[in-house]
Amino acid sequence: VVCAAMKAKSISLVVPTHNRRAGLPELLDALAEQEAKETIVVVSASQDGSLELLRERAKDEPRLIPLFVEEPGAAIARQAGVERATADVVLMIDDDVIPTPGLAAGHLRHHARERLLVIGYMPVARPPHRHPGEYPVDLYSRTYEYTCGKYERDASTILPALWGGNVSLRRSDCIEIGLHVPESSPTHRYHEDREFGLRCQAAG
Repeated sequence: VVCAAMKAKSISLVVPTHNRRAGLPELLDALAEQEAKETIVVVSASQDGSLELLRERAKDEPRLIPLFVEEPGAAIARQAGVERATADVVLMIDDDVIPTPGLAAGHLRHHARERLLVIGYMPVARPPHRHPGEYPVDLYSRTYEYTCGKYERDASTILPALWGGNVSLRRSDCIEIGLHVPESSPTHRYHEDREFGLRCQAAG
């Protein structure tokens, strides 16, 4: 039995983006279909027209909130988005992850208790036949699927090797733990997902 007071009632989408204006329309179309209180897209140090596109789109989409941060880095952008969010739960999605219908609602259903991190599946779209120059995509996909297999076999491996991009938790927990990696850390800007996962593990 879960106390009704503990159940999360709303979810905010937080999406950091950097120099990917061309892909934003498809992403925004998919985000607009999600059952979320708001969608906060944080433009990180981009001058490619992303912010202007978002502001124009927001005129017709009241749930869309564009933000801009001058310092580059996904963790910094996510932190700004989480601080701006107003829902009980924040779902952080990378700007190259196209959400399928029901993603946000599915995450929210899992948050019937606090101190919980939910990680969603995000398979890599691969062409049926690999062409020259596409080996990195194939390698990325294989590595991701291998990691997911480890997650399913042993859930204790998730946080120490967190693969971000489709992750949700209570906003209050996220604020407490913090997303920004200090510049003094050896993992600054290189292993932000793993750093955040380790801090989540330490926080219980």
